[in-house]
Amino acid sequence: MAIYKAEDNQFKELEHTKLETEKIYEVKDLQTYLANSIQIIGDDLLVIATEFSDWEDSKRSIDILCIDKDANLVVIEIKRSNEGHMELQAIRYAAMIANMTFDRAISTFQTYLEKHSKELDAKKELLTFLEWTEIDEDDFAKDVKIILVAANFSIEITTSILWLNERDLDIKCVKLNLQKDKGNIYYDIQQLIPLPQSADYLVRLKEKVAEERAQKRKNRKESVIAQLFNTEKLAIGQRVVFKPLQDAYPEIQNKDVSASIVKIGTNCLKMDDEEQLYSFSKLRKFLIDKYSLSGLNPDWGFNLQHEWINEQGLTLAELLKK
Repeated sequence: MAIYKAEDNQFKELEHTKLETEKIYEVKDLQTYLANSIQIIGDDLLVIATEFSDWEDSKRSIDILCIDKDANLVVIEIKRSNEGHMELQAIRYAAMIANMTFDRAISTFQTYLEKHSKELDAKKELLTFLEWTEIDEDDFAKDVKIILVAANFSIEITTSILWLNERDLDIKCVKLNLQKDKGNIYYDIQQLIPLPQSADYLVRLKEKVAEERAQKRKNRKESVIAQLFNTEKLAIGQRVVFKPLQDAYPEIQNKDVSASIVKIGTNCLKMDDEEQLYSFSKLRKFLIDKYSLSGLNPDWGFNLQHEWINEQGLTLAELLKK
């Protein structure tokens, strides 16, 4: 997303730059910035460690380890670029700390406080944060959540995350863009997955997981679009908009990438300036080719249900589960 400044009675776009160009590093800079401003990526988080590596037979370390208000552990993995398999690395870390006890969390947090010269009692601070009057080991670390922070996410990573989240993992992707103005660096930090406006909705969906899975098995051979029509969640007269996952394509900014549903069936979409009817997948391919959207594979059908949104901002996948 572009950031503008008002100058000379007009808006001027700031210069886009990269972490590598500005010599901003993962551990030295980004980890420190985020640990000291953790509310930017989660207002219910408490940092209990950075560079956490308190395990045997491994030299790997978690960039930032947190606890949330529900006493879940949260692994934060930071990358300057999307190279490697950061989602798999974070999953390994989550598995390695899944059995952390409250006592070990206290010890870890106390070490972190002392490292940063904070004369606080870790146990008291944790209990206060969790709003507990006493330790409840049974309610501690019931789940491990993951937050991935990077300047960019490849289509392979976003596709993997969506697939994993549909299978009850809790992984967020936070995108970090840099923009520059006369030597000053500005950070545009936005949650990419799940979209913030749908986060509460997705939480409610997880409460119905058993019912949804049974329904998925029943409708396994039926396409997403067919299911939406059959359940009247898509109907003639509604409009849908093509919104790629990565939300980083200036080529379609202020372009008409919407269509109306004019009939029930496969070729059901019509753009205002087109006479031809399209299916969701064919119109997706048409728009990707028309605007040369590099990084999007026009033949990857899995992403279709996550890249079309209705007038309320719900993706087809979210609409199906509603």
